[in-house]
Amino acid sequence: MRIGIYTLDKADMEAVAQFLPDYVVERAHEPGYFSLGAVAKVDGEDRVVGISQFYIDINSSGECFAFLIYNYVMEDFRRNGVGTRLIDKIGSILKKSDIKMCVACLPNKKDVFLYSITPKAEVESFIKECDFMVTKEEIVGETFTDVTENSTKYVRLTGR
Repeated sequence: MRIGIYTLDKADMEAVAQFLPDYVVERAHEPGYFSLGAVAKVDGEDRVVGISQFYIDINSSGECFAFLIYNYVMEDFRRNGVGTRLIDKIGSILKKSDIKMCVACLPNKKDVFLYSITPKAEVESFIKECDFMVTKEEIVGETFTDVTENSTKYVRLTGR
């Protein structure tokens, strides 16, 4: 399957808004947030089959880093490398921008929406397959302290 990875603009996000959580669509228009779409030919038409969103933040020591906000692949297209390609594209963008790390947080609560879609073990396995490593370091800035509390933090270094 041939997949292209593209930056999604406001019109693109609104076109697929029915498949996304509100916060992903709303944040797509805010400074510092970047959205990527995986596009495949489906029945002769280009269709967005996966989306990733990340945010560029700065920690208290002045180092910039990315925070993975969202990564989703439509069920029919999973296990074909689409999600991994999205994460790898984020990594290459960050590397070109001299941003050395990307942080992802997985909530420890069982009632989180994310785990109603995909079991936590699958999400953790995917994160690790994408070269994220568990960290206890307090890398994150102040933007997502509500998310980082009571969660497992993962970091992926972009210089590898």
